[in-house]
Amino acid sequence: MQERERLLDMIQVLIEENDGELPLVTLDDFFQGNSDEGSLGTGMRTEEDLPIEEIYKKLKQIEKLPNVCTVLVDLHDDWEMSLDNSEIWPASESIYIYTMASIKVVRQWIIGLPCEAYDGWIDSMPLSAPSVPPGYFVYTLRWN
Repeated sequence: MQERERLLDMIQVLIEENDGELPLVTLDDFFQGNSDEGSLGTGMRTEEDLPIEEIYKKLKQIEKLPNVCTVLVDLHDDWEMSLDNSEIWPASESIYIYTMASIKVVRQWIIGLPCEAYDGWIDSMPLSAPSVPPGYFVYTLRWN
């Protein structure tokens, strides 16, 4: 569980640096070492859904596309539950893709993933989010 402890430490440091706002983390930070199937979608996933390691692989393929700048994971407000229980990984419901592609193309990329793609930010742009480069769009993948 080294990756989990490193992630928890990083989250706490970044929260302090961001005046209490939850940080966005990389795919690698969130998924490496993560075997908690309930960590994505906060328990809304079913046994028919792809295993978390397959979701990670698919998202990494998207991240490597030439028209993708970055893919970031938005942590859920109840991430602190993982501080008290070593079986629980910090949770997320949303992943952001910075890309030059259209929403139609992004929806093609995520076929088979148990999520929906939305244009822009679901709520508002997190303070910790990097600025969007010119010519790029942000799409939210939401596990409902």
